[in-house]
Amino acid sequence: MNISTTEYTLFFSLYSFPNIVIAFFAGYLADKFGRKISIVICGSLVLIGEVLFVLGIFEGSFKLAALGRFVLGIGAEPHSGNSF
Repeated sequence: MNISTTEYTLFFSLYSFPNIVIAFFAGYLADKFGRKISIVICGSLVLIGEVLFVLGIFEGSFKLAALGRFVLGIGAEPHSGNSF
């Protein structure tokens, strides 16, 4: 998959963009469902995001890979920042 420098940096931006908003919802998620369920939800989002990203790379689909990075960012960042 040939990607430009702009597309490459967009992958990092799409991973980081959810951090602006997700911090507000991570605490609510933990309060509503509990810590264990919240961690399972986030872990599932990480798995789904990574699978989408890898499929996008293998198939040469930039849009699918970008969606995977976005979903990965939604799932990975809440518990890396100790929101739970």
